Amino acid sequence: MTNSVSYTIMVQTNSGSTDPVTLSVSGQPSGANVSFSTNPVVPGNSSVLTLGGLTSVAVGNYVLNVEGMNASGNANLQLNLEVLDNCTSTCNTFT
Repeated sequence: MTNSVSYTIMVQTNSGSTDPVTLSVSGQPSGANVSFSTNPVVPGNSSVLTLGGLTSVAVGNYVLNVEGMNASGNANLQLNLEVLDNCTSTCNTFT
């Protein structure tokens, strides 16, 4: 099992706002750590969400909720993380 997975999040706004968007995540497995490569993010740019410490988390399916918030409002993105046991590096998957 790999110790981490990464997902690139592109930040855009419908309102044309250029206010930076602060990202947060909830729903990650107990024992996992979360980091963003850039936070807050200026719309039109991206940030890489990395979940680490996955070798110590319980096997199962997890629904992660990524929220982006700025002065203009907020938006949510759901990601599914499946942690399998006794696998190669392809076992942790995002959808």
